[in-house]
Amino acid sequence: MTKARKVFFVALAAVAAVGLLKIVQESGKYTCNSPAVTVQEGQTLHGIAQAYCSGNVVNAMDDLVLSLGTSTVYPGQEIQLPTQG
Repeated sequence: MTKARKVFFVALAAVAAVGLLKIVQESGKYTCNSPAVTVQEGQTLHGIAQAYCSGNVVNAMDDLVLSLGTSTVYPGQEIQLPTQG
């Protein structure tokens, strides 16, 4: 294999890796459409994330747990939703 051909394949592999990284990064994004929510009877963080966030709901829920310090919510509790991640 010639040196030029090796350089071409290395460059091609690098471009492919950057493209794949971009796809992986984009797949984790989410946006929530409400700044705060009052928890209703029977609601869970997952249900709240599904109702108020679009995109990667699992990441939105994970960020909710991190901001609250717990995964437990109670009726009447007001929680701040992350705007995006």
